[in-house]
Amino acid sequence: MYLQLSKKIIEENRFLFKSYLDYGQHEALYLTNEEVQEINDVFKLMMKYYKSETRNSTVLLSYVNVLVSLVEAFYKRQFSTDPKQYNYIVSDFQQSLVDYYAQPVNQLPSVQYFADKLGLTANYLGDIIKHFTQKSALENIHDFVIKRAKALLVENQKLNTAEVAYELGFEYPNYFSKFFKKMVGSTPKEYRTKLDAHLQN
Repeated sequence: MYLQLSKKIIEENRFLFKSYLDYGQHEALYLTNEEVQEINDVFKLMMKYYKSETRNSTVLLSYVNVLVSLVEAFYKRQFSTDPKQYNYIVSDFQQSLVDYYAQPVNQLPSVQYFADKLGLTANYLGDIIKHFTQKSALENIHDFVIKRAKALLVENQKLNTAEVAYELGFEYPNYFSKFFKKMVGSTPKEYRTKLDAHLQN
């Protein structure tokens, strides 16, 4: 069975494909017998409408969306079937985060940066990280940045908030303060003051 979609169809109906574009190109999908039957059933329905005289494109596109949705679900099942195969990706991602801040930085790390470093697509890396940590790759990055921010605020009292922001790769200190408050519930300055007060008591 072979399904080919024109670039025009994909561009005009991107909402149907969501994050599937450029997904899974680094790994084959191994189907169970039951999954093969499901795919077969969808293909038969697609062919029925493709060969009909009216050729209802709306129905055809709907079945394409069902097919791609099934593929995504089957990939997630595959992740769960053999977790050891994917553990190295999670650990490499986490180690890459540590390595990123082991040297001076001039910008915040991105999911695309780590995907390129690991030789994966951003969507594929994101799905694996989400599957095994229950948080998106971006959420994992943000958690790590906040953890490092807290450490810098506590261990480097000589650094002011702006200097901490630059150390983390923030271009603008006020963006760092807003990000920190959103994640922690207080500004970096307030966090440091509360911690100092707690230590003195």
